[in-house]
Amino acid sequence: MSRDGAPLNATAKGATISIAEAEAVDRNALARRLVAAGYRVSGDPSTAELVARFAIDVGQPHERTFERKIPEFERVERVEVINGEFVTFNEERFVGYFTETFVETVYAASATLTVTRSDGSDDPVHVSRAQTEGICGNRAVLAPRLMDVLFDTPNGSTRRVEMPDCG
Repeated sequence: MSRDGAPLNATAKGATISIAEAEAVDRNALARRLVAAGYRVSGDPSTAELVARFAIDVGQPHERTFERKIPEFERVERVEVINGEFVTFNEERFVGYFTETFVETVYAASATLTVTRSDGSDDPVHVSRAQTEGICGNRAVLAPRLMDVLFDTPNGSTRRVEMPDCG
């Protein structure tokens, strides 16, 4: 069904597909995306041509240290006489950069979308993977975002994506 290198959106239009082994929230989101991609979602696995499995794993938090160069300025005050009056000017003068070290907690997450034939064969029709590492460790936020990436990831490929935060 899926051509090598083709995203799931571009393959098997109109095929019936059931969803296996997913939490209710993931199941509903996956069903919406499958319908949008042109599949007919079946609630009965025995009548479906294909079976879709979505899995997500959010790893344990770990700390990442990074440095950032911050521009540094000094305040300079000068007084001038203009038309017989003293006028004060406050200016900032660039003096260089200082390095500041930051530590943040990050989570590695990976998601996999596997589509197999419902006849029980182990040979997958489509497998796509997405990986990310960032400050968001909330599975409920990551799952739909990674699911979107999986639908555009070519068969047999893994995409690394950046998820900036949970917002």
